[in-house]
Amino acid sequence: MKTYRSESTEQPLPVDETTSPTTVYARENIQEETRTDDQENESTWYTYDETQYTKEEWQKLQQEQRINALEQENQRLQEVIDTMLGQPTGGEV
Repeated sequence: MKTYRSESTEQPLPVDETTSPTTVYARENIQEETRTDDQENESTWYTYDETQYTKEEWQKLQQEQRINALEQENQRLQEVIDTMLGQPTGGEV
């Protein structure tokens, strides 16, 4: 994984999994700005933080995020069940 500060005249996708057969590009903090050149011509530029992952790193990260989301949802549901049963939260009986 490598992270760079990048810029482009084309609006970047937040995640690009198709441009490269080996790399996934994840972009954050995308900001649009208007720049004026020496002849007063305006153009739109995008600046952003770009993290490059190998396909394997990206798949592992996505799997970890899904597991974390499921664990959080499981905890939330357990708290709802405990509340409905009048038990203290945290699954304690």
